[in-house]
Amino acid sequence: MEIRFLVRLKNLRAFYIRPFLFFFTTLSYFTLFELCYTKIVMNTKKSFTIIELLVVVTIMLILLSIISINSAKIREYSSSTKIKSNLRSLKAAIEIFAAKNGKYPESLTEVASTENPIITEIPNDDFSQKEPLSYSLSPDKNFFAIWSAGKNRTKGALTGWVGKMPIPSDDDDLGTTNGTPPNENWN
Repeated sequence: MEIRFLVRLKNLRAFYIRPFLFFFTTLSYFTLFELCYTKIVMNTKKSFTIIELLVVVTIMLILLSIISINSAKIREYSSSTKIKSNLRSLKAAIEIFAAKNGKYPESLTEVASTENPIITEIPNDDFSQKEPLSYSLSPDKNFFAIWSAGKNRTKGALTGWVGKMPIPSDDDDLGTTNGTPPNENWN
């Protein structure tokens, strides 16, 4: 069955416009074919659903949180290890200073500022925003203690000495002494 368009002219005669009709029917068939083909292709094309995307994003977030937690622990462990190494080096430098001068230094700057310095610079405390490590000499000047802020990043002070044992105000401070260590964080 052929579709015919009738156009009324001024003289009221019916006139067939075949080329015009052919062009538009071909165009419409092509457009319909293209729309149908696109719809078929879109339906058969492999794509992710929103649920699959949410699952992938959730898994990625879980992995990212695990990595960030572990990296924070690793960073804390490396800072702690570095500080312990610096404390051992300072302890050795102070002992050398005492052997040369016959007394322990009043401050850490004496160890680095003599004519023949034992160490070139005093290491900083990684936990407390790059401040120098703390140092204290016992009242009888026979014992010393060097300590760092520790994990809580608040630098406690030594509240006193009991015999050869320094008494830190914070349990998580890392330190060293030539006397008896007050807890397991001190070596």
